[in-house]
Amino acid sequence: MQYAGTRYAGWQVQPGQATVQGMLQGVMQRIVGHPVKILGASRTDAGVHARGQVASVRTESELPAGRLRRSLNALLPPDIRVLDLAEAAADFHALGRAVRREYRYEIVNGEVLSPFRHGFAYHVRAPLDRGRLNEAAARILGEHDFAGFADSDRGPARTLRRVEVSEWREQEDLLAYRVVADGFVKGMVRALVGTFLDVGRGRRPPDWVDTILEKRERTLAGASVPACGLYLQRVDYA
Repeated sequence: MQYAGTRYAGWQVQPGQATVQGMLQGVMQRIVGHPVKILGASRTDAGVHARGQVASVRTESELPAGRLRRSLNALLPPDIRVLDLAEAAADFHALGRAVRREYRYEIVNGEVLSPFRHGFAYHVRAPLDRGRLNEAAARILGEHDFAGFADSDRGPARTLRRVEVSEWREQEDLLAYRVVADGFVKGMVRALVGTFLDVGRGRRPPDWVDTILEKRERTLAGASVPACGLYLQRVDYA
C-alpha cells in the first residue's frame, strides 16, 4: 500500500481527524457491508508518507481479492492506493508479525527546491558534509536504547531497538537517509535525521550521537525534521 500523508493526521484513527486507517476502514466497510478493523504494520505519524505499508484485515466478504482491490481503489481518494491484495494465513497480523522495517528520509540540499519536491522532501540550503553525516549515522548500528531520540508522548513503548542499516546516499537531486531496524520508537527517525544534520553542518561532532544514546535524554538531541521528507519504504516478515 502507498499513500501521501500530507493531508492526514497519521495512520491511526483519531476522533474528528482524517487518517489513513480511518479512510481505509470507511471505504472497506461500504464494500463488504460490515464493520472492519484494518491493522497497519507501522503507525506512521501525521504528514509521513508510505511507499510500502502493509495492512491486514478480517472480513466475512467472499469477494475475490482482485475485485476487492479494484473496488477499494475506485472509492479511495487518489492519495491512497492499494497496490496488492491477497488472502493471508489465518494467524497473520500485519503489526505483530513484522520483523523489520525500512524508513527513508529525503532532502534537497541546495539553493532551490523544485515545486515537484514541495511537500515530499525537506529543503536544506546550508552545505552538508557527507562524510560527517555517514560517520554520525554509523554510530547507531547495532542494539541501543533510543529513548534520547523518542518523542516524549511515546507512552510505555519499548525503546531498545536493533538497527541493521544506517546510511546516507545521494540519488539524482536528493540526499537520502536510509535506516532499517527491527522497530522504531515514535519520532525516532525524524530526531535522528535532525541530529545528523547538526553534525553535517559542523555544529556538533559525530560522537555527540554516542552521548545521546548513553544519556537517553531527548533534550540533548537535535530538533526533529519535518514529516514531509519521511517515507515508510518496506516491511519485512519472517
